[in-house]
Amino acid sequence: MKSKFRWLLLLTIECFLFTVTTARAQPAPTGELHVVVSHLRNDNGRIACSLFNEPNGFPRDESKEFRAVQATIQGSTAVCDFKNIPAGQYAVTVLHDENLNGKMDFNRLGIPTKGYGFSNDAKAIVRPPSFDAARIDFNGIGVRDVPIKIVYWTKSL
Repeated sequence: MKSKFRWLLLLTIECFLFTVTTARAQPAPTGELHVVVSHLRNDNGRIACSLFNEPNGFPRDESKEFRAVQATIQGSTAVCDFKNIPAGQYAVTVLHDENLNGKMDFNRLGIPTKGYGFSNDAKAIVRPPSFDAARIDFNGIGVRDVPIKIVYWTKSL
């Protein structure tokens, strides 16, 4: 009887460990953020898209970006696809890098000379919007469209 009990106990433990191991081996679901940038004033340069997954560093600190993508412009529109994105909270910034120098340029008054935008079309009044204003809650499943309209403060280069 003892041997039957011992065998049953071992079998139960093995089944439990297999179930726990299998459950842990399953990857978390991931999806895609499909950023569509519109209202570009021309097709010059490229679009730089930055994805942040926390307020720290948003929107300017490139070292705090979760992911970054660059896209070409066609017909005053560009698309940045962020693939394999797990569930979480995110915010997107976009920059129309017309002169391809990889940064935002400002005039003598400190006004941006390039187009920019944020998820939720969050507004930059005096300073960039907060992470919460631009925040996207993503469940990590499927494709989530993120439309962003570019804003310009100055005339074309």
